[in-house]
Amino acid sequence: MAINTLPQALPRLIPASEVLSTTKKIIEELNTTYDHVVQTVTIAEACFENVIRPIIDVENRTQGETGMIAMLRYASPDDIARKASDEACKLLGECDAAMSSREDLYVLVNAVRDRNEERDLESAKYLDTLLRRFRRSGMGVLDANSAQKYLSTRNHIDDLRREFNRNIREESGTIRFSLVELQGVPQRDLDRFGKSPEPHEEDVCMVDFSRASHDAILEHALDPVTRKRFWVANANKLRQNVPLFDEIVTLRRENAQLLGYASHAAFRLEVRVAKTPEWVNSLLDSLQEALTPQGRKEMNALLDLKKRHLGNQSRAGQTDDVDAMWPWDYWFYTRMAGEATQLDHARISEYYPLPYVLPAMLEIFASCLQLRFTPIPNILLEGSTWHDDVEAWSVWDDRESSKDDFVGYLYADLLWRPNKYQGNQCVNLQCVGLVGLNPTSDCSPRMPLIPASNQLTT
Repeated sequence: MAINTLPQALPRLIPASEVLSTTKKIIEELNTTYDHVVQTVTIAEACFENVIRPIIDVENRTQGETGMIAMLRYASPDDIARKASDEACKLLGECDAAMSSREDLYVLVNAVRDRNEERDLESAKYLDTLLRRFRRSGMGVLDANSAQKYLSTRNHIDDLRREFNRNIREESGTIRFSLVELQGVPQRDLDRFGKSPEPHEEDVCMVDFSRASHDAILEHALDPVTRKRFWVANANKLRQNVPLFDEIVTLRRENAQLLGYASHAAFRLEVRVAKTPEWVNSLLDSLQEALTPQGRKEMNALLDLKKRHLGNQSRAGQTDDVDAMWPWDYWFYTRMAGEATQLDHARISEYYPLPYVLPAMLEIFASCLQLRFTPIPNILLEGSTWHDDVEAWSVWDDRESSKDDFVGYLYADLLWRPNKYQGNQCVNLQCVGLVGLNPTSDCSPRMPLIPASNQLTT
């Protein structure tokens, strides 16, 4: 393949100014398709080709743009783009909720199921999934008034979730520490911390609540009061999310019970590998039984280390300190325990810079999954990425039976920056293969293409 060509067009980055207009066009196209199916097909005529196929096709035509739009709220450095993405996702969610609450469309999809046509496995799975979307919105379960109540509550929950997640993404709080309070923290972290805006406070650092700061303070700060202050402040940094969380939990339970489920967990697990809360609880019980003895052994070892470190002397005002492993002390003594084995993770990390580690990880994936990853030059990424840190690869099948078949693209956005989702995450951008419900279909699976996080995820 020539260096200036790609096997398939890369997804187009949608400018912030076009996000909402593009979203509205997509919603219009979706609704037009649903209306057309309802207006042109009778229950007696309903079949896979005239009811299900148009829905599949419109989803495939639009899913690339909706995937890119949804990604912007997690990773775009542009505040306008993030806000537009949030609003667009709200509109798309409401569109999806309205679609899965359409009784006129539901009866046609149900008629297709009753026709019992001979279909391949993928087609049958899509039909089952579509019917489940309707049932989980109350179709065939609730009367009209109850279904409307369910839909209204579901949309309100989505609004609360967006606000909750937006608060997390935009959290930018700091806590003040003097250099004396930060004794023990490595110089590389002290240099990274913000400085006090006051000119007379040259010895004051403004420490954020990023994972890097979490590790630096809780693992290295010698003063336990410093560690406690940071841990408590970090645990309380998003108090505005507490009432949102409470309301979400309450409304989720009410909606699940309205549909006949015992709990929200039962509702969610129905479509997961673990089908019931009982199964999950059984698994957790078995893990607890197997792991608790080893956990107690390791915790007792840390407590012994703490007692030796404090010289069996309790600190003033904390008489039970040596007999308890407080959460703000755990990481400090875990680091000390690691040093006892002469492991210095900071020194080790110097031998594993990201430009070398990432290709090595891809080599492991390539070996295990029989894939081949080819870096995409930056010049070909213009117009398809949201930040200069983003890297991308084309992915190819390396199995003998299908060698050199194009699989898709992998994007990696691995470095921390403000207002970016702070955690491991994989965001689907668009379908890339042409694996369909039959040889002429353009339906394809949604592939995990973008780890839009500060770490590579699989």
